[in-house]
Amino acid sequence: MGNFCRYCGKPTQEGEVCTCQSNGQEEGKLDHQTDLNVVNSNSQATNQHFIKFDEKLVKSTVSSIKDLSVSFLLKPVQTLELALAENNKLPQFIIGLIYAVVLMLCLTIKLSYFKISFGKILLITLAFVLFKAIYAGALYIFAKKQNYQLKTLLGLFCLSSLPETVAILVVFLLSFIFASSYTLLIILLIMPYVIAISSELITFQVILKNDKDKCYWAFIFSSLIVTLIQMIIIKQAIIAAIQSAMSSMGSILSTFY
Repeated sequence: MGNFCRYCGKPTQEGEVCTCQSNGQEEGKLDHQTDLNVVNSNSQATNQHFIKFDEKLVKSTVSSIKDLSVSFLLKPVQTLELALAENNKLPQFIIGLIYAVVLMLCLTIKLSYFKISFGKILLITLAFVLFKAIYAGALYIFAKKQNYQLKTLLGLFCLSSLPETVAILVVFLLSFIFASSYTLLIILLIMPYVIAISSELITFQVILKNDKDKCYWAFIFSSLIVTLIQMIIIKQAIIAAIQSAMSSMGSILSTFY
């Protein structure tokens, strides 16, 4: 009787060992390695896709911020109307973030003379950001018929902070040049506040579709809340400045006695 492999049925000589099992293992290893190569190739392709997507998103966002900024400075009302209908709010929120960062940096440098802590400066910055949210919240109440989402209104007020950001930077730079003229400094400090009110009022008109009565009461309502918060902030800032001045005066007097 002939000998046969019990695995594959191949005829074998006496004492011969069939190689079907070793061949199968080698083929299995090759198949496994092929699968791993395919997985790695797919993973690399996916990573490259995400990198390209991120680069495309960043470039698109930067381009949108630049276009929005130029357009708003040239045609603010038309830009706000277009931004109101825009689905992508990310560029608008980034403009608002830039406003907050610029404000915080300028306050940090200017208020360092009065030895006001960074924590208080951060609170002041957050308060000014809160003002935008208060205006957006007021319009969310007064413009219920338009069915605006709150993020839409917040994005619009972030965009309208652009001229205020420019004004803050201009005042910050000019304050070093005209540091000796207190009258001019007071005028410069008022400038961002006036620009902010103008931008916010235009934003109210765009959102409320030029409904003058609603625009008036919504602006009055939100401005009262904002003014109360500003009074608290100014009061705390004045107290901190007086305490710092008295402390400095005490140190000077102590050198004479």
